[in-house]
Amino acid sequence: DLPSAPDSLMGMHIRDVLPPELVDTFARALQSARCDVPSIVEYTSVVEGEARRYEGRLIGLDDDRVLSVIRDITPRWQSEKALRETQQRYELATRAGEIGVWDFNVQTGEVCVEGRLHEILGYRHGEIGAQQADWDRLVNPADRDDVNSRLMALISGATTSYEAEFRMIHRDGSVRWIHAKGAVTDTVG
Repeated sequence: DLPSAPDSLMGMHIRDVLPPELVDTFARALQSARCDVPSIVEYTSVVEGEARRYEGRLIGLDDDRVLSVIRDITPRWQSEKALRETQQRYELATRAGEIGVWDFNVQTGEVCVEGRLHEILGYRHGEIGAQQADWDRLVNPADRDDVNSRLMALISGATTSYEAEFRMIHRDGSVRWIHAKGAVTDTVG
């Protein structure tokens, strides 16, 4: 365990401060530190029984001196870890449920689709354009007016949510039933 108070580290040699497994990593970072680009080392250390994440930035001041700043980045590290875990759960849930998640930018007409919708329709990502019209052409013509009128009702504020069940044409010409739900999440003022 390392001491938690920065003052208690003052005047100590790097060998005495860092865990033994990090001494070589920091020695390499010190040797490669330049004036224009910092060397960055991230590491985890146990302090008073708790795993803490640190970032060391080393930048050369001149031929003989290197400035090193060590920051505790534990809150950022924990947030990034939680975000990665949430993204993994989201990906597993959308894959297992054969769910496609979409965002529609009313101002630009752009549609951003995540999940399996491309695959369900027989396409790879990027094979269907990013405009609403590109997706609209895949909606069965018999269902297109209803789908678009429901979308327009949401956009105009006539309704607070969007829900439609309609057919989309698979790449091979077969039909896939789609159940779509939506709501306004952001407004531009």
